[in-house]
This record gives sequence, C-alpha cells and structure tokens, in this order.
Amino acid sequence: AAACKGVKPAPLAAAAGILEMSGETERRTRMLFLVLAAIFFAGIHLGVAGTMWRDRAVAVLGEGAYRAVFSIASLAGIIWLVMAYRHAPYVTNWAFCGGSIRPEANEVEAKAEVD
Repeated sequence: AAACKGVKPAPLAAAAGILEMSGETERRTRMLFLVLAAIFFAGIHLGVAGTMWRDRAVAVLGEGAYRAVFSIASLAGIIWLVMAYRHAPYVTNWAFCGGSIRPEANEVEAKAEVD
C-alpha cells in the first residue's frame, strides 16, 4: 500500500490480500470493491424489494423475520459501500486553473511532461 501511506486499509481489502498489491492493481481492486458494494446495495433494493422474491421470502420467513433480514442486509450494504468509498482511489476529472474550473487535460499534461 505504498501509494496510500497513512491510509488504513478496509478489513475486506485486508482479508482479500490487497495489502500485497501495489499501483494500478490496487487501485482497480479498490474501485472494484466500490462497484460491487453499489451493485449489492442497489440489487437488494431493486431486485428484491417489491418483487416476487420478496413475496417468496415473506412466505418462508414471515413478515417480521423478512424485515429483520432485509434490514441487516441493507445495513451491511451501506457499511460496505461507505468503507469501499473511503478506500477507493481519488480520480481528478476537473481542475481549478487560473480562476476557472475546466476538465482535466491528462493528455495535454502528459505531453507537456515529456517535453
């Protein structure tokens, strides 16, 4: 985690062995965790709540137990999403230049560094 000095890694990232990764692989993996957390959270709300999956779960678990399980899954999803967001790489898309905000010109800056 040389690119993230002073940043404490997420427990999920540590468990997955990301601490041994570096550079681009670490950034991509951390971003993947953020995307997966967002998909999980959106998925349980869009794919389960208000669908036949909910009806089946309520029939098996009962209304109270379903609400408890869904609440725990939602809370776990929010916690995962927040932790993944905190450890995701920062990507600059806009820059403040000379009194105005403009899109980041990575190609132009990269070319200027070569010259």
